[in-house]
Amino acid sequence: MKQQEFKKWLVTFDGKKESTADNYSRAIDNISEHYSSEKNEQINVYDIVDLDSLTEIREKYGFNGEFFDFGDKSNGTNRAAINCFYRFIKEKHTKSLSNIDKIWCKIDDFRYTKKEFPNTKSLQEGLLLYLQENSKDFHWQKEYRPLKKYKDKIDLFGVDENGFKIVIELDTNRADQVAKKFVSRMALLREDDVLYIVLCYPPKDSEVLNKEGAKNEVKKYLNFCKTLVEYFNENKRTKKYFKSKFLK
Repeated sequence: MKQQEFKKWLVTFDGKKESTADNYSRAIDNISEHYSSEKNEQINVYDIVDLDSLTEIREKYGFNGEFFDFGDKSNGTNRAAINCFYRFIKEKHTKSLSNIDKIWCKIDDFRYTKKEFPNTKSLQEGLLLYLQENSKDFHWQKEYRPLKKYKDKIDLFGVDENGFKIVIELDTNRADQVAKKFVSRMALLREDDVLYIVLCYPPKDSEVLNKEGAKNEVKKYLNFCKTLVEYFNENKRTKKYFKSKFLK
């Protein structure tokens, strides 16, 4: 599937001839076989979506790389192919990242009312239908379990064709709830590129939750979450993004 998509991209977006696209797509298979042999493990380059990993492979087959001779075969076809594949995956990443703003605009356009969504379940169902209709680049589901051995379930979960994931958690004005879910989801999805969204809906008639102090405590922890995400991105090859909003 990825191989055919790569061939189509080479012709449609990179201006290559059909014959060249065929040669480049086979060259990625050749690199996969060679790299697997050198690493003594089965590696399919077509399955790699992480840009840092692809950069490492590209450099190894580049002019100053340890596998220069293999990259230079067929008049440099192998080297040219891995360079094109890197750009192909990078463009897919760019498309996924552009979806962050699109998704956030859709969330911002979602109209919440207590009358229409009197409880968490109705809000979850309503937002799921809304996203399925208005954000079709992602496959959406509710109550998603990242790992079967844990009972933790994500309120709303979306994933696109590039493997970019969106987590949407519906929380009330409770800082402990916000913090607990954030720690759980970041740990379970630590190896993935993720946009994490917190939507805080108005509490029921509880004096404690209605107090301004409770809302301020939530705001503080939302800022903590944002700070941690920024730190993760400085020290990890996968990227995390964070958004939050109080529904009114």
